[in-house]
Amino acid sequence: MKFNKTLNASIIKEWRFYSVDYKQMKKTLKEDPQNSSTSLGIDSDEYFRLYDTSKSKLTKFYNDKEQWAISYYKTMEERVDALRSVQVSSQQSHKAGEGRKHPVTSDSAHSASSSIASA
Repeated sequence: MKFNKTLNASIIKEWRFYSVDYKQMKKTLKEDPQNSSTSLGIDSDEYFRLYDTSKSKLTKFYNDKEQWAISYYKTMEERVDALRSVQVSSQQSHKAGEGRKHPVTSDSAHSASSSIASA
């Protein structure tokens, strides 16, 4: 399979905007030497314009994804902190409740169990 087809098949649809226009760059390199601006048959102005455009798109892609990752990390960090504070406060309220006696006294518990047994 040709490289361009493999490249295009592997690009995620949402990321196509950021991809390198490999086909157009290759076409620029294969142009007719008689119509080119250099002796190698390369339209160097067009090629480097495509190169710069591709480089800009890739840089934008990287920066966009980096910003997303930083934002996502901060959101996850805030959620973990919130969960930790809830956990700490519930542990503190549980410990505070351990010192108290259960509202059922031994007399009422005994009478409740007696009435169940007699029924």
